[in-house]
Amino acid sequence: MKQPIIKKIRIQKSLLAVAIAASLPFSAQALDGLTYNGFGTIGAAVIGDSETSYIGADAIRQEEGFVDDKFSFEADSKVGIQFDFAISEKAAFTAQVLARGQDDYDLSAEWAYLTWSFSPDTDLRLGRTRLPLFLYSDTLDVSYSYHWIRPPLEVYTHPLINNSNGFDLLSRWQIGGMELGVQLIGGQASEDVSFGELDYNNVIGSALSLEGNGWLLRGLIGQVDLDYSVESISPSIASAIVANGGGNQAMQDAAAAGAKGPEVVFDDSAKFFNLGFRGEWGNFLLSAEHVWLEFDGRVDVDAGSLDLLLASGQASPEQTLQLNLLKAANGQPLSPDIRAWYVSAGYRFGKWTPHLTYAETDDKGAPPSAPRSPFGEYSKQNTTTAGVRYDADGGYAIKFEYAHIKATENSRGLFGPGAEENQSDNMISIAVDTVF
Repeated sequence: MKQPIIKKIRIQKSLLAVAIAASLPFSAQALDGLTYNGFGTIGAAVIGDSETSYIGADAIRQEEGFVDDKFSFEADSKVGIQFDFAISEKAAFTAQVLARGQDDYDLSAEWAYLTWSFSPDTDLRLGRTRLPLFLYSDTLDVSYSYHWIRPPLEVYTHPLINNSNGFDLLSRWQIGGMELGVQLIGGQASEDVSFGELDYNNVIGSALSLEGNGWLLRGLIGQVDLDYSVESISPSIASAIVANGGGNQAMQDAAAAGAKGPEVVFDDSAKFFNLGFRGEWGNFLLSAEHVWLEFDGRVDVDAGSLDLLLASGQASPEQTLQLNLLKAANGQPLSPDIRAWYVSAGYRFGKWTPHLTYAETDDKGAPPSAPRSPFGEYSKQNTTTAGVRYDADGGYAIKFEYAHIKATENSRGLFGPGAEENQSDNMISIAVDTVF
């Protein structure tokens, strides 16, 4: 199965392009080996508390939550198309474009790679590929492919990176009626995040899977080197700091050159581990995952320079927030280690599939008084979700979910600005998924 990837290479085009591609006759799409598959979701979600919001996505990549006490269609709505072009019997090119509600439906090229098949059981992919971090990485954006509206956020919000520019090599062997798979990955990536840029270097890892009749067991181990560059302060502020005897050598050099202001850079590395299982036995379905994310290194900045910057009065509101964030995080781990897991079960009654999921996340090594780090506030919470899926004719799935979310141990969990410690709330979500 082709593996989609997410995140963005921005292409400022109208969503109309997706609709135009979808409306073309199939014979035109299949011309000379070109085929397409489309998918989409219209979803809405709401929480009960009017004083806060629920982030429900990687906090480092957005500054505010997007689910609040008014029904929002931004969190889960999306539409995308995957294009496959058979170059030869051994070579193929695959690409996917996607428009998300949380990105104002800007069209983005999510992934693009070349596949070379050495044999029916060994494939090499080169380009922008999806990392096999989770059980549902293959079809994460295709919500129709799983029973939830969205996979458990306690687990699926934690990866630092979902795709990379590089390669992966997948080989499969048949063993006693089962299929053993080994996948090797390598690459790098970069993206804009809150207050700066995050570079992912030396992305390497391997995944091992064992698949039988209706079940899949897989594990992954990987690592990435992180370079986090906070947005620079203007040269005029840097010069003022140097004139007052502050700043490090990089700041002094930048001020002397009169060039772009200095950047604060953190070098760190992270290790990612995942163990997951999913299976179907008749009408019963079960899935579970456990992830570990471990960080090395601490925030180390010149506290005196930060005080001078704050006292200068020349920093913008966003820069002031950034500087206070760095000041509070100085000497702390770049991010606490993370443990998260879930277990989910369901049963099919004809076209109906009710299901129940419990998920939990716990940032290890972060005491309740731990300050916010550049990668977000420490998070401890659990969520119990009850939902139902109805499979309608014509490739549609209608879904409803009720979730009780509770932050624990004096944290704010994945809630947004305005949340209290140990915040708890209920979230109602509805969605219609389709494939075409």
